[in-house]
Amino acid sequence: MTRLARPALALALLSLAPAVPVEAQRAAPIGVGERVRVSVATGRRPRHRSNTGTVAALRGDTLVLDRAGSEPLVFPLASVARLERSTGRGPCGRPAARLGCMLAGALGGALVGGVIGYAATQGHGDMSGIGALAGAPVGFVLGLLVGGVIGGERWERVPGHRR
Repeated sequence: MTRLARPALALALLSLAPAVPVEAQRAAPIGVGERVRVSVATGRRPRHRSNTGTVAALRGDTLVLDRAGSEPLVFPLASVARLERSTGRGPCGRPAARLGCMLAGALGGALVGGVIGYAATQGHGDMSGIGALAGAPVGFVLGLLVGGVIGGERWERVPGHRR
């Protein structure tokens, strides 16, 4: 082979290799305008502080988070322990739906509390009715609280963000 044949063959083979983007060329896993939750480790202990807002900018290795009614926050991506994207509201996320979930939880809790109160006092004469009457209000209050807490905003972890 001639002196130029080997380098030409090597270049020809390299041109057939698939192009793989370098880390800096990869598409960002989140985009500007998306609602995200950013958890950052704070202090000596591994405690995480969460901040929720809209992505205002992505600059290389920095994330700028816009929060309603306050100054934007700037996070170096290296300090972000967890990054989550909002997938929207759950079944009880809207105010009217939240009220319906609270009422459903309260009624379900009253029913379950009444049944538990009745079953716990079964065989004690007339105490069964009293047990049902005592268990129903407790179940109502607990169901009201549970119905008000569940189903808010839903979050998914951003793939490709690792630390």
